Amino acid sequence: MGLGISAYRDERKSPILTFSSHGLHCRWLTCYAWGYERLSYLYQQMQRYDEALAAAAKGLTIHRSLSVGDPHNVRARRGMRACYCRLGEAQLALGDQEAALASFSRFREVTGQIAAKEPDDPHAQREVGVALYKMAELHMALASDESKRSDERIDHWTEAKSWTKRCLDYFLNMESQGELLNSDSGVPDEMRQEIAKCEAAIDRLSKARD
Repeated sequence: MGLGISAYRDERKSPILTFSSHGLHCRWLTCYAWGYERLSYLYQQMQRYDEALAAAAKGLTIHRSLSVGDPHNVRARRGMRACYCRLGEAQLALGDQEAALASFSRFREVTGQIAAKEPDDPHAQREVGVALYKMAELHMALASDESKRSDERIDHWTEAKSWTKRCLDYFLNMESQGELLNSDSGVPDEMRQEIAKCEAAIDRLSKARD
């Protein structure tokens, strides 16, 4: 028997809900969960990060539950991927770097699983590159914290450079295989600029420390 909307109003009772995975009900819940992901994105655009975080968490709860109920539910797995990304973005904007690291790490994990199962889908493959760059963004945020010691900031800029280089290499490989989406044609140059930004910051902090 399926659960209604009211099932999501008190998530403290059960972080993993069990849903029927049959027919229209399952499809409706999947669309409902994707609505939360879109809402999280819109809240982020308005810089309403607490609300973005809450919306992403609700979407993730539903997508995870659908995935548990039906491991072959591809849309639910894709929804988990998107919601982990939104969670990390909101947490990073709110200054919770530890939580953002956990969310982006799960984003990478789920993204890799989906890409492995959908090797011929360029959209699934490009998300691997996005996940690499999210790790770079996290370290850039940590490196930009002027309250940290210079050596800590240098370490984070170095990590950011490493993740960005991995992202660049990934998209260059897609380009060489003829799999790079037209919308991503400018990504390699953007990543080179980000790498240069990291190198400049490392150089500046190293000179100031000396």
